[in-house]
Amino acid sequence: MPRFFADEVSVADIREGEESLSDLWFAYHQQRISQQENIPITDQLKARIRHEQPLPTIFDFRMIQEE
Repeated sequence: MPRFFADEVSVADIREGEESLSDLWFAYHQQRISQQENIPITDQLKARIRHEQPLPTIFDFRMIQEE
C-alpha cells in the first residue's frame, strides 16, 4: 500500500464531493492487481477492486456513497 494511505493523514482542505483521493485509491489497486495477475484493467476489474478494496471512510469525500 502506498505510504500516503498507510500513514495517518489530515485532509482538512478537501471539499465534500472531491474524488481525487477515491480515484487515487482505486487506480492504485487496479494497477497493482493488473500487474500481479498480468491482466488488463477492464470494467470487470474495476468493479472487482471496488468490491475487494473498499475506500476507507477517512478518505471518502464523495457525495454519493458506494454500497
